[in-house]
Amino acid sequence: MRSASQNETCILLDTNILVDFALDVIHEQLSEEERAAAEFARKLVLLSECKLLIPEIAVSVEFPRAFSRAVLEHHVTSEDKLRACVNMLKYIERILKVAGHEIVKCWDVNVLKIAAGWYYRIEKVKGSDWIKRRHQDLIILATAKANDACLITKNPKDFEEMMKVVSSAIPLCSVGVSGSRVRVSWLNTDPVKCVESLTGA
Repeated sequence: MRSASQNETCILLDTNILVDFALDVIHEQLSEEERAAAEFARKLVLLSECKLLIPEIAVSVEFPRAFSRAVLEHHVTSEDKLRACVNMLKYIERILKVAGHEIVKCWDVNVLKIAAGWYYRIEKVKGSDWIKRRHQDLIILATAKANDACLITKNPKDFEEMMKVVSSAIPLCSVGVSGSRVRVSWLNTDPVKCVESLTGA
């Protein structure tokens, strides 16, 4: 098990954490749980001392799709809020960089080599349909491995399943929200102080 501290641990954001961060622009239209998740993500990105890495696939491929869907599902019709959402879509990479975070490459020989090897192994165990539907998550997991980072996500189940199949113990932080309370749990790593401090626990 890897020992972790805020000075040495890089935190890799899954797309759902990035979407939560962006949803803070429509704060009033969110449910209690969504507001808590958005507040946690906002603090993580803008106020924490965590060294955050954001996979380029999350920023350029997954985020626009997931965030625009969330805007539609929340029935956002106010022109001001829609303008804020459009600006979030257009400038998310710049916002993250100005906040001091790093966009890390996924279209990289090392990342793709890891992902391709894992894909083959997972396909043999779980079947091609299962892994085909999760290939972008596999690339994010391989990016965490290549960058020696702890992956933070609200949906850990598939990542845990993939790690189990490939026998790889990548540090994982799972974010759960109940009401207005955010809880984090850790797998393959000790708790990271700069994340733990944001939960108010």
